[in-house]
Amino acid sequence: MIRKLRVKFVFTNMLIVSIVLIMAFVFIYFSTANNLRSDSISAMKEISKIKTSEAFSVYGRFFMNTDNEYSYLSTFTVDTNDISMKYQINGFEVDAININEQQNDYINTLIRTVYSAGISEGIIDEYNLRYYSVDTIHGKRIVFLDKEYEDITLKQLVITFIFVGTSALTAFLFISIIISKLIVAPVEKSLKQQMQLVADASHELKTPITVISANTDILMANRDSHINEQMKWLEYIKTEAGRMTELVNNMLFLAKTDENKLVQAKSVINLSDIVNSCILPFESISYENNKNLSINITPNIYIKSNENAIKQLINIIVDNAFKYSDEHGRINVSVLEVQDNAVITVWNSGRPIPPDQLPHVFERFYRVDKSRSRTEGGYGLGLSIAKSIIESLNAKINVRSSEESGTAFTCTFKVYKEHQRN
Repeated sequence: MIRKLRVKFVFTNMLIVSIVLIMAFVFIYFSTANNLRSDSISAMKEISKIKTSEAFSVYGRFFMNTDNEYSYLSTFTVDTNDISMKYQINGFEVDAININEQQNDYINTLIRTVYSAGISEGIIDEYNLRYYSVDTIHGKRIVFLDKEYEDITLKQLVITFIFVGTSALTAFLFISIIISKLIVAPVEKSLKQQMQLVADASHELKTPITVISANTDILMANRDSHINEQMKWLEYIKTEAGRMTELVNNMLFLAKTDENKLVQAKSVINLSDIVNSCILPFESISYENNKNLSINITPNIYIKSNENAIKQLINIIVDNAFKYSDEHGRINVSVLEVQDNAVITVWNSGRPIPPDQLPHVFERFYRVDKSRSRTEGGYGLGLSIAKSIIESLNAKINVRSSEESGTAFTCTFKVYKEHQRN
């Protein structure tokens, strides 16, 4: 699917670029052709105004001359006389320039073509000439212009188009391939995550479904028993149903954040008091598990955020610290004001997170210690939810872990200074 998407992107991109190039080339070609035509006609009109006495030198293809301001064009003039039936070439009588019979037939053919056309300007395709004629006292003055300059210019332009177009399309092809890889990368990552999410969710749901099914079979096999006698199986079913509900709710929460539908209403809150209130329930957990919980909270630190989201965030991170701290371990929760930031740090002792796993701790269903996940009741979604909450609040979260310093999760918020001034 990803490969087809890349191919489709490259094909579409190349098609668009090709169409744009072709349109540009066609426009330039016809614009250039029109300009060349206009220049040629302007040149012929100017030459037609030159007096006969200012005759041009005669050389080149039969009678072509270049001794004028339009020297880059090959032109010659023919003045006809309808009374004497003679003509002049570039202001010279025919007898004066000693033209041969072939040249004479050539000139007469051109004159007849212009006269029979009945229009002042046109093209004689047989000889690849343009002409422009004006009436004189005794006949016509006809200026002939060789179209070779126009043809060569347009031909060179086409060759340039082919070279530039081929080079441009080749360059765009390589660029499109590179860009398609960069553009498709997030899609590919998202698809992989989606497939992994489905696989992980299916795996996580498999166990509670199996337990519920097995306990249901036991209940059905003892239809005559009193409900009190089967309470154990019902409790198992309720426990697993609760776990499934938690998993589904967590996945729905993450789905909302993926679709950018999670909107956190913000207000000014006392972060210090909120963290204190969140820590209180963990004191009993600390006592029951023989773990040492310490707190270091600077009072009256205010931020503009969502109180419920902050509570959920604190509960997730502190709960994670308890789960992954070592036996008789230590957990420390601190809230400090550092410059203009409110910094929440949750630290725990215990086995550190391996360096290669640190970048993955916020991924869904990812567990550093997979053997403990079931017994601890976790699905590997807690830290992923914490990351989503942090992003929805425009805050930051990071983790550091080592054998010497333990594991610490740090959340950083902007301090609300206006409340302090009031």
